[in-house]
Amino acid sequence: MALFINSDDPDTRRAAMALTVLVEQALQRSEAYPKLTPLDFAVLRYLAQMDDEGGAPTPDIVRTFKLATPSGFTLVQRLLELDLITNEPLPGRQRPRRARLNANGWKALEADPLERAFAELLPQLDKDACTGLFEALIPADFTQERWRDLKLGPDFWR
Repeated sequence: MALFINSDDPDTRRAAMALTVLVEQALQRSEAYPKLTPLDFAVLRYLAQMDDEGGAPTPDIVRTFKLATPSGFTLVQRLLELDLITNEPLPGRQRPRRARLNANGWKALEADPLERAFAELLPQLDKDACTGLFEALIPADFTQERWRDLKLGPDFWR
């Protein structure tokens, strides 16, 4: 999938370059957790967001990340084996089980390359550059879907 910037504005292009660097950094492996993939970190971020609700059932994780059911269950099992999450049943029930970050999972999130990249990038961007970047992107379902997945949305960029 390719995105094109429809702008000659230098601030917009600078913001686009910064966003490109952000994406490249987000796809790198964490030095502290080299076994964790970018998808693993995305699932950990999702579980962190769902913590107030007591975690998330594996079928919700599968649906949210558009994974094949066996792949989603394998991913959850791997995170369990790495001791980053728990997968406990609801009180008084055996099913559904809810995946939830444990102390090791919260610690792993601190090493998330995407979080680090955001922390470095955001202070360098001004509001007008972000607005220009958002408006200069040629509309594509991919961009809207990914920003929605990140829970940023258009308001973040305006």
